[in-house]
Amino acid sequence: NGEEASFSYSLKEVTYLNTPYFKITKEGKKIEGVTLYPEDFPITIRNAKLEDEIKLRLGTKKVRRFFIDNKIPHQKRKKWPVVENSKGNIIFVSGIGCDINHYSNNFSMFVLK
Repeated sequence: NGEEASFSYSLKEVTYLNTPYFKITKEGKKIEGVTLYPEDFPITIRNAKLEDEIKLRLGTKKVRRFFIDNKIPHQKRKKWPVVENSKGNIIFVSGIGCDINHYSNNFSMFVLK
């Protein structure tokens, strides 16, 4: 929709990056970690959309609801990174963490806002 904050990065493998919107690193906090499997690739790291949702242990969480509950300013929402796998599922949202299928103690990478 032509917003200047729109971004999308497609990765075929774990790649450490430093972009204007997010960083991918080898180390970080648990909430920033995501475990990736071969079938997840290629992954897309892009800005969050209103309809995005993530499956958590306690059910499905709408990213929009997370923004509202945490009083995230609108300017930040437009640049909020989410990770989508090859099947189109949101598997990680910055600030929420990863979905139920991508949590482990052996994180592949950390996505830092």
